[in-house]
Amino acid sequence: MRAGLIARQSQLLGNYLRATLQTPGGWRRFGVETTAQRIPTEIRLRKAEKAIEVDFRNGQSFRFPAELLRVESLSADNSRVDVQGRTRIVSGRRHVGIISLEQVGNYGIRIHFDDLHSSGIYTWDFLHDLGSEKIKRIRSYISLLRERGLSRDSTKPRQQGLST
Repeated sequence: MRAGLIARQSQLLGNYLRATLQTPGGWRRFGVETTAQRIPTEIRLRKAEKAIEVDFRNGQSFRFPAELLRVESLSADNSRVDVQGRTRIVSGRRHVGIISLEQVGNYGIRIHFDDLHSSGIYTWDFLHDLGSEKIKRIRSYISLLRERGLSRDSTKPRQQGLST
């Protein structure tokens, strides 16, 4: 008897979800955005402010400081592990700037930083997620820096002529 009730409840829930998800905007009711909604409508490079601003189709807008973009890069050199087996933390990038942006296909951008890093590709989904979690990620980054005795400030002198 109980198994039959559970099966019936599962069937009703499944029918409800299918009907809801097939309606326009139904996914959003469950907090899920479709990839199409995560495509930017506008990206603005703010060189003087060392930031980019991104507006998405779903109406959300995010401002990304260059430092956050640089330290959150998904490039291979950011994904390396140190000698103790911990994920590498990029430090000393408080004053990094952005030289230019380059579109990569229909799915993202490559950011050229003034520290000459440009190997990471920032997909639309990654940028949207980063914007949604910006404060949490910044706090986590600063906490990891402190934990490892590192700083947001560079320990090396900056090369002349690379800043914009």
